[in-house]
Amino acid sequence: MTAGILGLALLWAAAVPTDMAAIRAHVAHGRVDEALEALDALSDEQQQQTETILWRVRSLELSGDTAKALKILQARLSQAEPPAELYAEQARLLAARGELVAAGKAAEAALAINADQPLARLVQADVWTETGDLKRASEGYRWFVRFYNRAQPEDADTLLLIGQGAAQYARWKSVSQIFDFIVNTVCVDSLAADADCWQAHQLAGELLLEKYNEADGIPELQAALAINPHAPEVHVTLAENALDDMQYDTARDHIERVLSRQPQHPEALRLRAKMLILQGQLDEAERAVKAALESCPTHQRTLALAAFLETLRGPELKLERLQQLWASLETIDQWDAGDSAFEQVVVRLARVNPRPGYFLQELGRLFEGQRKFRYAEACYTQAIAKMPQLSQPKNELGMLLFQAGRMEEAGQLLDAAFQADPYHVRISNMRKVLRVLKDYGTTATDHFVIRADSQLDSVLARYMAEELERVYADVTTEYGFEPPQRTQIEIYNQARGLAGHQWFSARMIGLPWLQTIGASTGLIIALTSPSATDEPFNWARVIRHEFVHVVTLQQTDFNIPHWFTEALATRAEGYPPPKHWNDLLLKRLASGDLKNLDNLHLGFQRAESREDWDFAYCQSVLYAEYFLERFGPDALRKLLDAYRGTRSTDVALKQAYGVEKADVEAGYLEFLKRKAATLTPSLAAATFDEEAITTRYEADPQNVTHQAEYAQLLLRQRKFDEAAELAGTVLKTDPQQVLAATVLAQVHLVQKDDAAALKVLQAAYQPDIPDARLWLMLGQLLLKQDQAAEAQEIFRRGTTRWEADVTWWEGLSLAAEKAEDTATWKTALERIAALDAEAAGARLQRAELALAEQDYPTAVRYGKLALQIDVLNVDVHLVLARGLLKTGEQAAALAEFDVALQLTPGDAEIQAERDAARQQKSAP
Repeated sequence: MTAGILGLALLWAAAVPTDMAAIRAHVAHGRVDEALEALDALSDEQQQQTETILWRVRSLELSGDTAKALKILQARLSQAEPPAELYAEQARLLAARGELVAAGKAAEAALAINADQPLARLVQADVWTETGDLKRASEGYRWFVRFYNRAQPEDADTLLLIGQGAAQYARWKSVSQIFDFIVNTVCVDSLAADADCWQAHQLAGELLLEKYNEADGIPELQAALAINPHAPEVHVTLAENALDDMQYDTARDHIERVLSRQPQHPEALRLRAKMLILQGQLDEAERAVKAALESCPTHQRTLALAAFLETLRGPELKLERLQQLWASLETIDQWDAGDSAFEQVVVRLARVNPRPGYFLQELGRLFEGQRKFRYAEACYTQAIAKMPQLSQPKNELGMLLFQAGRMEEAGQLLDAAFQADPYHVRISNMRKVLRVLKDYGTTATDHFVIRADSQLDSVLARYMAEELERVYADVTTEYGFEPPQRTQIEIYNQARGLAGHQWFSARMIGLPWLQTIGASTGLIIALTSPSATDEPFNWARVIRHEFVHVVTLQQTDFNIPHWFTEALATRAEGYPPPKHWNDLLLKRLASGDLKNLDNLHLGFQRAESREDWDFAYCQSVLYAEYFLERFGPDALRKLLDAYRGTRSTDVALKQAYGVEKADVEAGYLEFLKRKAATLTPSLAAATFDEEAITTRYEADPQNVTHQAEYAQLLLRQRKFDEAAELAGTVLKTDPQQVLAATVLAQVHLVQKDDAAALKVLQAAYQPDIPDARLWLMLGQLLLKQDQAAEAQEIFRRGTTRWEADVTWWEGLSLAAEKAEDTATWKTALERIAALDAEAAGARLQRAELALAEQDYPTAVRYGKLALQIDVLNVDVHLVLARGLLKTGEQAAALAEFDVALQLTPGDAEIQAERDAARQQKSAP
């Protein structure tokens, strides 16, 4: 069917009686009960009028009683001289229920009475579409363009039907001017004719959203709801848009708004089923799909959901079998579906419609959403073959090939799509990305092709190529799989007035914002250039992470769930997890706000905050740790192997470990509880309940602990004198009361009295009773007072107690440097480099220390690690050049000198050093 037959679509006389005008206003504003009450109050003569019957039918439909509406229509149609409008309305309701044959006959009856009945024309064209008679359907939609030019109607109802029919014709014939005409003429004129015509806003918003123009489309839909808050077509459109953005709570609200009034609404039921599938709630989704099909058993997009659900719950679908099935759609009676529930759905559809373009398009999108790109391509290709009138499968295929890195094929399709539809935002953006890529230089290795701006990122591309080959060897050995083709890497920097991250985002999703700095489709890797970001990042860590995605996705034919590929990729980075993950675990475990294996993917796909995003990664890694603990050191490989043959986590767990998912989930929760029992919240995560602190203090003001807590509250309120007085009172009783000491010390620091603060902290310091806040304040203050040896001892104890917290190693590094304790300084720098992937300074310092000590291999090692964060740092290249020269790698050393000169052209000292190195190489 079309996107929805909007509004009443009634042909009125020029003058509408006052009582009928009131009824029309009630329906227009969604006041169905009031409309029915007003209809009941009409005279017997008015009750028999065509207009009255149509309003009653529409009101009953909006209240959810379509069966009664059809009975009323049938009662009048069985009488003498039935009007065309009632046959057309009957056709509309029957078509919405999937009764296509009956709907077609009703439309024919209407047109036999009035050949220009627009609603009957629209239903007839839709029925032809749904039964595969595409040639007649195309002519049916074309009728609306001709009718408008011939009749020039001015009433809102007729204009809306013309807009819908003409929109289908424009979609099928790629006539972009008609879209503009509908939005800016038909919809505008409809509102001029009837200010309550919310359907005009709906039609305009729907067309704009089709082009991914949310900025203009959403306000149109909101304007429609301002007139009729209950308009089902508007809520359905907004729900569909929310689902595309993975805003499930918003989608659910719109869906339930419709179903609360119309429990059998086919589109709302379909969207509920789709939402449940996307959320991984497959049992509930199965029931929802069944309900949607009971409401309309021939709805192509609902049938696509039914078929897709079977691929999630049943055995792996073979691509070759799928392609054979598509080739047999027009001879489907000869096809033996056997026990395949998926194939049975297709056979049932093809017997009604052998050219189900909308089914194939929707199924392709569902496959693509699960990263089953080859299956999606097969669906889009068949949709184009069976229903070439549709532009959307061509658009989707072009974008799919673009995501797969098949640039030449994608470019041709995207160019054709843009010519047909220049208003499509994502198509336009992706074409711009292609033009940028054409200007990029290419660096090829045995297993990778790197594309980057030759001026801005040529240095990065060179070092990334070397690192990628090392990554390739590590990752493919680890997972026992090699991609069959070279992997394409794209590095985006500023170009044509846009920032590098905007180009990266447009590359990945066709829209200007994406949360991450690197991403992979499983076939290509793209990232924002480190030189185009505000904060430096470890590009080597990013590409290792993303290449693990390439391997694990392709290895499992994209069956691996999102959470598991993220767990493997994060673990492969080689750095400990962020320390705030422990705080997140403690917080979420206490609140019960945990995801499970059915919905963990939502933490990545629709994170509502940075915390949600981080905790999705945290939980994924914790699942991996749990599997290793419970099922042994090869647990992750076993599960990865299981996903090669299924997308079902239930099946994969049973195959890999011989256990049910419920058993795994129960064990995982116990694992989290055991882990949480070993953790303590960090300072940053400490909660501060002002009301509770005040209550405790007022109840027992002599309690030392309560006094210290209240002093801290006073400090936070910037009541420094009162805080100092109360903290001092506590310390007179107990000079080692830690909280009071830190409060009083902070007051002294605010007052610029460092000596007094140091005295308080030293008095409270207890080497055998660790307190992170006091120790850290004391260590930092000792450093500030140039008491390096004393500070070093504090930080050394901190590294023993909180070994994985880089803060203590950073403090130890500073203290050891000041104390000229080179051995400790080197150890601290090495630990910082191991714990903090972005610590470029520590890597460079360690390389320089090694160079000074003539430990040239170590200098080279840490120099290369520093380049993984900042390839444009001249000092790093010079350290590398000198270290490489001393290890006998003169060619590599000269190359580093060349890069240093490239970064600082004309530097005489570097040039002289390079010349000397060159002479050393050429000496006999």
